[in-house]
Amino acid sequence: MKNTLDQLLLFLQTQSAQRGFKRFLVGMSGGVDSALVGVLCQKVLPTHALLMPASHPSSALQDAIALCKHFNIPYTQRPIAPYEALFKANNPNASLGRLGNFCARMRMNLLYDFSMEIEALVVGTSNKSEIMLGYGTLFGDLAWLINPIAHLFKSQVYTLARALEIPANILNKPPSADLYSGQSDELDLGFSYALIDPLLAEISARWDRPTHIEPRVLCDLGYAPDLVASIVSRVQKNAFKSQPPSYFS
Repeated sequence: MKNTLDQLLLFLQTQSAQRGFKRFLVGMSGGVDSALVGVLCQKVLPTHALLMPASHPSSALQDAIALCKHFNIPYTQRPIAPYEALFKANNPNASLGRLGNFCARMRMNLLYDFSMEIEALVVGTSNKSEIMLGYGTLFGDLAWLINPIAHLFKSQVYTLARALEIPANILNKPPSADLYSGQSDELDLGFSYALIDPLLAEISARWDRPTHIEPRVLCDLGYAPDLVASIVSRVQKNAFKSQPPSYFS
């Protein structure tokens, strides 16, 4: 664990120096991923948190504030609620998926705008489970320049967060992007991360391309066929989100 922590801190130190920044900016959601990233960043350089609550009732804002106070991370609030209300008014029939993507992109807009105001480097908070599953929004939460936890599965994020003494109220609540009322990662995915992560680790270790994945091999290893079918489908369908933009040359 200490070796992993040292490597993450060195990564942040090296990346900030190479890019000429002396401050980090983290979008603090009240969840474990952003909490871990914020605490890691604070150990390397002065770090500021931007809190961007939506309009629906949620404990996420208070959890984020408590986390910042506990670790002495200064924070600013920039609610996305006014932009969310405008979107809903202009798109009354929009699906929850469209609303969630809009909110995620608006948060990233606010992050990059605020980063110019305080001259800080925006740090991503997506973990490897989310990245492999495509459980993120292009040009939203996936629009980071650097990310210290992109190689950590969700279960590993929890392990490191416990080691850094992230408060229990954050560790114990269901994972959620807090994009709309009642949203939950595991409800959206259909399975818990405790079931998903070992399968993702197996996929990552065995195949270098999503198109090469052999579901039968995974089933033979003892993974439930419905889990394999669902997760492999997600990994393959959303692989484009992890690829660099294409351009004609």
